[in-house]
Amino acid sequence: MALDAYYDEVYKNEQIVLGDFPPRFPRNRFEALASICPSGRRVLEIGAGSGSVLYNIRDKFEELYGLEFSPVRCGKMEEAFGRRNINCRCLAGSIENTLDFTEGFFDAIIWADVIEHVVDLWKAMEEIRRLLAAGGVLITITPNVAAIRRRLELLMGNFPATSGAREGLDVRDGELFDGGHVHYFTFSSLEGLYRRYGIEPTARFGFGRLGRVHNLYPSLLSGGACVAGRKKN
Repeated sequence: MALDAYYDEVYKNEQIVLGDFPPRFPRNRFEALASICPSGRRVLEIGAGSGSVLYNIRDKFEELYGLEFSPVRCGKMEEAFGRRNINCRCLAGSIENTLDFTEGFFDAIIWADVIEHVVDLWKAMEEIRRLLAAGGVLITITPNVAAIRRRLELLMGNFPATSGAREGLDVRDGELFDGGHVHYFTFSSLEGLYRRYGIEPTARFGFGRLGRVHNLYPSLLSGGACVAGRKKN
């Protein structure tokens, strides 16, 4: 089964209910993305999923755009926003392909737990650089392979998988190894990727169930690597 057809099957019965995140220090990737996202005119969320992040930043931007791999989920997301009379456009596709937007169209591009699934990382970053306005902000969240728990896994001789249990072998039926993760990042490597494409890292952010503790030393204590950066003029 093709991957897009597989995910269409996974999400065909999904019921999307939009709601506000609780007012607290971010405990998960969605809350973190919404919390540190700046304001502007247009935002693109790559891998918009159920639209929960876009819904929670609806007052920060004039125009909301989502990109989602599954056409079925994309349609469900637009319907959910429509029921609340919020204009949000969702495109079905991949950031690895050229999107139908002019250069510098977006003031902010955000994505959480997507970059590790992208096969052609270079092509995806080239498209992000093209779409991002000069001075625009990119925020990426991805599993932190250097988090303390994963360092201990490697010390014990185990592969520090970032999705599937049992070294990435325990996944859902039909799913790819380690949940389809094909890249692994640290805060440092993510910042290096930004610089390669003319985006200057501006902040590291740690989050999780222990609240601000994760942000004391993000590269070690945060299970997710969250890096914000600004495109150079």
